[in-house]
Amino acid sequence: MDKSKIIALAAVLIIVIAAAAVLLTKDNGDDAKETDTSFTIIDGKGTEFKFDGPIDGVVSVNTNIPQAMKILGYEKQLKGISFYSEKTDKSNWELFQPLFPDATHMSVTKSMTAEEIIQKTGVKYVIAPVSKMTVQDDKEAQYKAQGIQVIRLDCNGDTTFEDYEKLITLFQGKDAKNEKYEEYNELANGVINNVVSKAKEIDTSDKTFFAYMNSKKAFYNQTSEISKNIEKVYGKNATWSISGLDLNGISNDATADGLKESIIALDAEKKVDKFFFRGTSSTDTAEQAEEAWSKSIIAKNYSDLSCVKSGEVYVFDSDFMSGPLSYIGIVLYAEICGIDTGYNTKTLVEDFNKLYGFNEKTSGFVFKIADGKATELTFS
Repeated sequence: MDKSKIIALAAVLIIVIAAAAVLLTKDNGDDAKETDTSFTIIDGKGTEFKFDGPIDGVVSVNTNIPQAMKILGYEKQLKGISFYSEKTDKSNWELFQPLFPDATHMSVTKSMTAEEIIQKTGVKYVIAPVSKMTVQDDKEAQYKAQGIQVIRLDCNGDTTFEDYEKLITLFQGKDAKNEKYEEYNELANGVINNVVSKAKEIDTSDKTFFAYMNSKKAFYNQTSEISKNIEKVYGKNATWSISGLDLNGISNDATADGLKESIIALDAEKKVDKFFFRGTSSTDTAEQAEEAWSKSIIAKNYSDLSCVKSGEVYVFDSDFMSGPLSYIGIVLYAEICGIDTGYNTKTLVEDFNKLYGFNEKTSGFVFKIADGKATELTFS
């Protein structure tokens, strides 16, 4: 082979190798791009969802999820809102419509069909609570058949902040930062840290309490976020002293065999000091607090507890024991327990409303029950 042919062949080989290298680099780049944008979310029910990148729209169920999306600045991503109760559907929409002017008022949850979701919003995702006031399994199956997935996040209670972070990932992608979330964290943690610092000035290590969720007729145990929040400023949950207590969940059924006997026994051994009773979000008048208390299992079956007899029962509007207002709840716990926090709780709620555009009520946060009568407590 002459020299010119050898040179020509070498040139061809160089071109082929270079082309292959470019192609390989391009393939790797596509793979890298896919890896960079894809992510997985595990919802509150334990279901795994895989996404190629951020999603741009959802329909929400009930009130906690749109509230979370407002705080995080995702108003435009909320394409439709479905409320669970027919009774409060109209009043809820009147509250939320000004906050989400681009969102559609969907049918109540039990009546919302896949066809309605597709026709009115065009979205492929519904975000609903995990187990209460949510999309039922048969309805979820109907949605799935039409290509609509139900992602279950409470955005409330023990998973509030974890769920907020999942929303950030859903709408912005993995490892995303959200300034509004950081702002909210700074606000909430600033208040909490100040209150905890003042609580340390008073030794309550020998004090105990019960925390109770009326809607589930259950005592919060020491694994719950509500219990941990109270313990930031006051004593210990009395459930720590119950041997063999089932801690697989955050609460224990007040009607379960053996639990009443265990609670009565520990109270007899060492009097429990305070009882924190979680009502509903409409427990905001003395009359409603009295009614919630009088109809409860505690009033009927646990009236001999020391804290009940001594009038150390506190009935809360549910919104202050979990969710975005729970940092104000910690102020309430501290004030109830004799700690001067320096905060005006009404002002804290007003500031929250101004910052996020909400219209949360500025009274009726907590009531003291003594001899079956409720008295509203205010702290300034």
